Amino acid sequence: MALRQKLIATLIAVATVIGGAQAQGGPGGPGGIGQPNDDMIFQFSPFALVRIPEVATELKVTDEQKKKLTDMQTEYKKAITKKGEEMREKGTDWQDMMKEMQKVNEEFTKKLNTVLTADQQKRQFELTVQRAGSAALMLPEVQKQLAITEKQKSDMKDLQTKQQQANMAIFQKVQTQEITWEDAQKSLKKNTDILGKEMVKLLTAEQAAKYKAMPGKPFTFPKPKNPGMFGGPPMGG
Repeated sequence: MALRQKLIATLIAVATVIGGAQAQGGPGGPGGIGQPNDDMIFQFSPFALVRIPEVATELKVTDEQKKKLTDMQTEYKKAITKKGEEMREKGTDWQDMMKEMQKVNEEFTKKLNTVLTADQQKRQFELTVQRAGSAALMLPEVQKQLAITEKQKSDMKDLQTKQQQANMAIFQKVQTQEITWEDAQKSLKKNTDILGKEMVKLLTAEQAAKYKAMPGKPFTFPKPKNPGMFGGPPMGG
């Protein structure tokens, strides 16, 4: 998950997987985020969508495929947890953490695609774009399909850096209990929406038209039974 994915979402996922024990007050303590559960671990993994029953139905995932995907998710959980522990021991910084987690996601994205058919992969991509909303332009596959230029990537990276700095300031305020998680959710969403609008302005007319068509047929995602850390969609059954 990734899964693939929002920059801020990646930061949250990394913090969840490897930062819980380091949070103020320890796992589950004051200011802490607690031990990562499956929903947190898979929230931004390549399996985030296929774990949603309604999405699996939309993709027409067979029983045989479900078995393979379940085994693959177990393998992913072990890999991401091990990587998190290694980075925590090394004291890896945020940027390197993101790169390492992205490598794991890329590896398992390839494995996932060996199970899904071409049509299922296409529809899953459309649903990924729909679900990402205003942050979809940050998805590597979206940038690839739109043939985003190096100049555009550079400009987008600058925008992402500014957003990252703004979001880290929000995290710090939550940590010091200046604001609540509920307030943080609103601020993070606002920052993501602003980023998405600014990134769209960087596209050519041709790219913008292609980007607009990427979501495909509208799909209604189920309401979260157990929202993620910032009120995101449900990640499992």
